[in-house]
Amino acid sequence: MRSARRFLFPVLLAFLSGVYFSSCNKPDGPVLPGKPGEGQVPSAPLPSGDGPHLPSVPYDYVQTVQQMPAYLSAYLAHTPGVDNTPVDNPITNTGATLGRVLFYDKHLSVNDRISCGSCHHADKAFTDGMKFSTGFDGRSTRRNAMSTVNLRFFMEKAMFWDMRAGHLEVQTLMPVVDPVEMGMSGLRALEVKLGQLSYYPPLFQAAFGSPEVTEERMRRALSQFLRSIVSFRSKYDEGLENGFVDFNAAELRGKRIVGGMHCGECHSDLWYVGNRKEAPFLPAQIRG
Repeated sequence: MRSARRFLFPVLLAFLSGVYFSSCNKPDGPVLPGKPGEGQVPSAPLPSGDGPHLPSVPYDYVQTVQQMPAYLSAYLAHTPGVDNTPVDNPITNTGATLGRVLFYDKHLSVNDRISCGSCHHADKAFTDGMKFSTGFDGRSTRRNAMSTVNLRFFMEKAMFWDMRAGHLEVQTLMPVVDPVEMGMSGLRALEVKLGQLSYYPPLFQAAFGSPEVTEERMRRALSQFLRSIVSFRSKYDEGLENGFVDFNAAELRGKRIVGGMHCGECHSDLWYVGNRKEAPFLPAQIRG
């Protein structure tokens, strides 16, 4: 029911404004250090290099998250437990920026061919539109890539189709060591690999106050970035706010069918958050 073309995600805007990787290894100037959550990213885009090209003005994830529509903010304020953001890992601009770089970096795979973004495309609602995704060596995954939209509103907290990850911070690096998906032999190997890339220590410095590349910090940064991906400007989201006055007859009929056929058991929206353990089609319990 949702149209991916009408989604307006913080990450999509940031990605389109200049986040990409190229072939050399040196960023243009340092990332200024700072306390956790208070660091600064470079004041100008990085040139050609084996690293991220960041926008000249750092994207403000915190402000974007705080400026959700009134109906959504009110719902979250009056419905405890919907937002699964842990107290010790709130979204910060530097943390989410680091998470975004990690998300799109193919160095997280054993042969530098696959990133998280390879299977979660912004223009496909952060899926890849395929029955099964393709791993680092060309083999197909066991399941299709689930959407990463609205992960912060997943009340169950447990992630993946079989719910094997207790919460988002646990889930984020499991694909990295999966033998089909990204193929790394272990997370210590990933720490060493990323620590040797010149652009990561400054980004970790800005996000966490020191340049060490650690598993825990990678988990926290990726989780911040993923929780920043929130849908609130699709036609369906706008309908939640205005009573679906812009839906045509066919769309309203489809909405009634979805509601009447128990499709919401797996495809849900914020108005009907449940506590079911069945593996959902979309990872957030967002019915609609």
